[in-house]
Amino acid sequence: MKILDATKTLLDELNLLREEVHNLRNENITLYNELTRQNKTLCEQILSLREQNAELCNALNKQHLAMSDELLTLFGGKSAVTQTLRIYLRELAGMQTAQFIVDKMPTVKAFENKSADCFVVAEEYLRYVLSQVNAGADDLFLEFGVFAGRSITLSAWAMPDKIIYGFDSFEGLPENFRYDWAKGSFDMRGVEPIVPDNVRLIKGWFNETLPPFVKTHPQKCAYIHVDCDLYSSTKTIFDNLKHQIGAGTIIAFDEYFNYPGWQEYEYKAFMEFVEENDIDFEYIARTDYEQAAVRIK
Repeated sequence: MKILDATKTLLDELNLLREEVHNLRNENITLYNELTRQNKTLCEQILSLREQNAELCNALNKQHLAMSDELLTLFGGKSAVTQTLRIYLRELAGMQTAQFIVDKMPTVKAFENKSADCFVVAEEYLRYVLSQVNAGADDLFLEFGVFAGRSITLSAWAMPDKIIYGFDSFEGLPENFRYDWAKGSFDMRGVEPIVPDNVRLIKGWFNETLPPFVKTHPQKCAYIHVDCDLYSSTKTIFDNLKHQIGAGTIIAFDEYFNYPGWQEYEYKAFMEFVEENDIDFEYIARTDYEQAAVRIK
């Protein structure tokens, strides 16, 4: 009888312990969900602030151009000529790009800009491109040109179970880009942006940071986002990753075409890589702004 009573007591205590463990587990789950919700809210607030900052920068840029035109009008009357040349350059780039689309990607999925904010269509385009990635467990996700972290944050949210590596000096362009972006543009003063937990930022110039990275990360590249603008920087990417780019690798370009001189930048570096390494590829998406994405066959 005493043994039965002792056994019953032990069972009661065990049940109490199980109930306490169950309650603690529920509390932990609730706490985890609340922290996740707060983190998501914070990230959304950060993204919203970035959008507001981008809008402010665009507005200030427009004011700057307007003031420049006014000054040119006051001191020499060259405003009309400058503005006209700007228009002609953009129209020429647009016609060249339109012909390129007809010749090279007539049926590719297109994302049209239906608002004044070019970032909206770029985000829709990136979500689609990321949905096309078929990655192995250890395949690499890389972004070159992080700036304020907008696109890499989007990639991290779209691929929460993957580590996204972001490369940037955070000191701006190392040389002039096009006719309208000077050396040092996009300078973050060396300050890295706040990014999701599954992002790893690698600070420095590509030619210095990429070689050691490749040695320690020899896996295949599943996804590469090229947002570094320059021919030299893009060439550095392909020179270092050529043995890790293979069938199924998806490459998204942020400045592929549709601006004056586009044939001399990211596009040129990619075409050289394709020719030198006998690469076959297909276009999978584009925007009506400057972005295009390819899949390596």
